[in-house]
Amino acid sequence: MNGRLNRLVLKFDKRRGIVEDTVTYENGYKEGRDVSYNWSDSENKLKPYLIVNYSKNLKNGIYMKYFTSYENGLQLQKKGNYLRDREDGYWKWYHNNGKIRFKRTYKDGWMVKLDKQYDDDGKIISVSEYEEYEESENGPSVKNEWTWRSHAFGKEVWCQV
Repeated sequence: MNGRLNRLVLKFDKRRGIVEDTVTYENGYKEGRDVSYNWSDSENKLKPYLIVNYSKNLKNGIYMKYFTSYENGLQLQKKGNYLRDREDGYWKWYHNNGKIRFKRTYKDGWMVKLDKQYDDDGKIISVSEYEEYEESENGPSVKNEWTWRSHAFGKEVWCQV
């Protein structure tokens, strides 16, 4: 053995006698799926409220986070994907009523393409358009800044920075 942690680790809430978190370590690194749990009174059972996949301590893969709703128990708050510890690909955030709040696309942790925001009824209230970034000596930079369009208050406003 190399002295590094190689096992499934369970974190318990002693007061309630339930598992709060499960994570696997290989050679001292978080590896695989880390699941955090919360008790759902409405369903009378444990439900996951955070699911994160890891590869050598970096978030890599599916990410899902839930919030507690008194009426509906645990509901999805946001869902997306990580690549090397950065948001990557299509992400969604949700309102308490289960309708989509935001839709965003990321590449290496940067928002790209369209960012749409919705109200509680599912109507688009703003759209932001992002250009892909390019690598430079000083790190990533946006090729063309972003354009923002809002449908709030019955008016359409455009702004380019």
